[in-house]
Amino acid sequence: MNSVTKKINIKLNEYLETYKIDILDFCSNKNQDELKYGLKEFINNYPSISIEKDDLLKRKRTNNLVPYFDRCMAKKANNEQCTRRRKDDDKYCGTHSKGTPHGYMNIEDKNQITSEIKKISVKATEINGIVYYIDTNGNVYDTVDVYENKDNPRIISKYNYDEETDTYELI
Repeated sequence: MNSVTKKINIKLNEYLETYKIDILDFCSNKNQDELKYGLKEFINNYPSISIEKDDLLKRKRTNNLVPYFDRCMAKKANNEQCTRRRKDDDKYCGTHSKGTPHGYMNIEDKNQITSEIKKISVKATEINGIVYYIDTNGNVYDTVDVYENKDNPRIISKYNYDEETDTYELI
């Protein structure tokens, strides 16, 4: 049974339960003569069930973003870094721990270690209702690392800026 059918069945069952309870309440509060004439009117005037568009839509799947420092170090077929979370004490995710057919990310590939220290200015920006620290290179930094003024704050994501709508979006 798919989720849409399940949602409609739940809504119908809830409606029928309240309908039964309302009829029993109506019958228990009336004497015999009122019951004879009022029950038919009560049933005919009872509000019908309404099914909205939301009842027919599937629930959207949430897409969890894995921070860069927690990503698998393997390369995908398109030569980009794998987007899955790495295992606890491993450099790779469950799939790539068995093998890395397209190679693995070198430190040079990730551009994370440089021989000289560069100072990068970041600004606090609200993205989807959450305040993140971003730089001009499209990097999103770990808030705790920035607060603690660490030398190399972790890059947790990348962002895109849409000039038309003046909004930021995490990638």
